[in-house]
Amino acid sequence: MTSLKLMTCLGENTIPICSEIAAELSLRLGHSVVFDPIAESTPAAQKLVRGEVQLGWICGLLYTMLIDEQDAPLDLMGAPIFSGSDQPEYHSWLIAPVDSPAATFADLRDKSLAINETTSWSGYHLLRSNLHDMGTDMNYFGEVIESGAHSRSMKMVAMGEADSATIDHGVFDFVAEHQPELMEKIKVIGRIGPSPSPPFVIHRDVPQDLKDAITASLLELGRDDAFLQKVRPHHLKTIVPITDHDYEPIRSGFQNSLSLG
Repeated sequence: MTSLKLMTCLGENTIPICSEIAAELSLRLGHSVVFDPIAESTPAAQKLVRGEVQLGWICGLLYTMLIDEQDAPLDLMGAPIFSGSDQPEYHSWLIAPVDSPAATFADLRDKSLAINETTSWSGYHLLRSNLHDMGTDMNYFGEVIESGAHSRSMKMVAMGEADSATIDHGVFDFVAEHQPELMEKIKVIGRIGPSPSPPFVIHRDVPQDLKDAITASLLELGRDDAFLQKVRPHHLKTIVPITDHDYEPIRSGFQNSLSLG
């Protein structure tokens, strides 16, 4: 196997990070690692399951669903620690239009909610799990609108097309840096989480010795100052080992979400 493919099923904030990872792995492994920038597309994850793409950065919920429901031939390699944290975890921001009278979650009852995808943890099921814990359900909101991407949900809120949205903090930071004019039209009214960070995975068809080398190289990048300097502007602090057990909070939260019907 002389050529490997890497893809992300996450937001556009992960594209520059994956581009740097692909370049570094190519140098370290002596194998061409090609990054395929298909962002925020759950169906694209089936390329990982089929082995058409060997390496991926995917949502924690998507990982647990692929493993638990499809027995997908994927192994964990590691997970990111983002800037501002000492653990491989992340959170979601609850946002509203800047001129909205809403100041807390309680003010969103009967209001509209934009979500990125119904398979998303940070943009949908994490919120549903919280509603379960509150003893309520999605009828809390007057309307739920599927936007297709976190960044589109943010735009909908900014344009007044939705009253609220839950946004992966990585995408939120990315949009804040690249679209400051949009950020002037929204405000944060709450934080949800934390949750285990989205993992890096590898297909089991990759020969074991190469798989071990890729995993070791990825984790070495998390200790490489030159690499970390390149990705620090994209809020990646380091990459650390992760286990399947670390995603139990997502599994239990997802079951809470499903119980809402």
